[in-house]
Amino acid sequence: MHNLRWFARSLVRLSRMASDDSVRAAPAPSLIDLSKGHPDPALLPRDILADACDAASVALRNGSNDGLRYGTRSRGSDAFLQQLGSFVSRQCPSETPVDPENLLLTNGVSHGLELACSVFTQPGEGILVEAPSYFLAINIFKSRGLEVIPVPTDNQGLIVEAAEEIIQRRPAGSKPVRLIYTVPTNNNPTGTTLSPERRQALVDFARQKELLVLADEVYHLLDWHTRGERPARLTCFDQAYFGTSSTSDVQTCVGYSDPNVKLQRLAPVVLSINSFAKIMAPGLRVGWIEAAPALIEQLSSTGYLQSGGCVATFNADAVLLHALRTESADSALSTLRGEFEQRAKRLTAALEKVGLPPLIQPSGGYFTWVHLGVRDAQELLHLAQKKYGVTFMPGARCDASGSPALSSCARLCFAWLPPQQIEEGVQRLAQAVAELRALDSSSKFAEHQKK
Repeated sequence: MHNLRWFARSLVRLSRMASDDSVRAAPAPSLIDLSKGHPDPALLPRDILADACDAASVALRNGSNDGLRYGTRSRGSDAFLQQLGSFVSRQCPSETPVDPENLLLTNGVSHGLELACSVFTQPGEGILVEAPSYFLAINIFKSRGLEVIPVPTDNQGLIVEAAEEIIQRRPAGSKPVRLIYTVPTNNNPTGTTLSPERRQALVDFARQKELLVLADEVYHLLDWHTRGERPARLTCFDQAYFGTSSTSDVQTCVGYSDPNVKLQRLAPVVLSINSFAKIMAPGLRVGWIEAAPALIEQLSSTGYLQSGGCVATFNADAVLLHALRTESADSALSTLRGEFEQRAKRLTAALEKVGLPPLIQPSGGYFTWVHLGVRDAQELLHLAQKKYGVTFMPGARCDASGSPALSSCARLCFAWLPPQQIEEGVQRLAQAVAELRALDSSSKFAEHQKK
């Protein structure tokens, strides 16, 4: 009986201790997410889009049908494509101006990739992709039944010579490789930018091997390279972009490299795929493909585009058209550039301070790439998220090659969080790295002692 009374009193004391704030375990820190590749909601251009919606409201009340009817052309309306071409040309003053006839309206980059795969490939055929690459693009290609073939990269982007070797070593009887996927400017996930020399080499290689290049240029305009240092859009390196005028040229002249052949007989090999998701607001779901007219003709001839009379008609013609005409879209992009440049610098400085320097200093886009100095970034993620309250994207998620070197890396985003949280996130990441390295070292020492 005495023992039971003692046990009961002990339970009461423990209950009181558990309810005493002074002895409670410290709560887990709120999660800092360095993995999410989204724009900070605080930076979305609400006022600009509200003005555009106000203008659309007035027009609709006055009897306008803009954006309400089926599109008159599967490529998009003349008015929108004209303003889109002017917008891109203003943002790329040292590059070849955009011809509206070389544009096709899409629902964004993912839709553009899906559309290109459906038109130019068959299941089982191959696509070359960068290693590492945008992880969701890899999923798109796999969902189309394509063989995803990784190509090594370095701090300047895709290594064209490596792609050539992969094609040469391909076993006889393999299904053909049809496409190359690259993020040439301010790469996702590494932040690298393909040099002009490599861009030209890539286009020449594609034409020689009868491939099409899917250039995901969603970060091309979101750029703060010193003026004149950013290479031109990849279409500007495709001579056929300036001269091809019919689908028959694509069908009969792919890979034709005779320098004596006139430009109009060269095959176009570049599709530049872009979007307003990163430079305005993801929810708009409006993007575009820029390519030679022969390729645009093939894309726009798909049954579902012709049946629906193009895509994103209301958001393009009733909303975004106003932002393009008034050049308020230019203002929104300028604001994002300035803000993200500062955040990228803060992220880089914080990483360098804790001994985790990134692959490069970002000059645009959303991301940077870091070698963590641990065996497995996925293992580190578990520790970092559970104990230190920070998350990131492990390199293996961006890699279709299974490279051990890439599995020890991480993609970090500077677009989602304000600078103070970015810096705090880096501090937490560094603590997790230090702990895992110490655990690895002690484990290795213990193994050595057993021998």
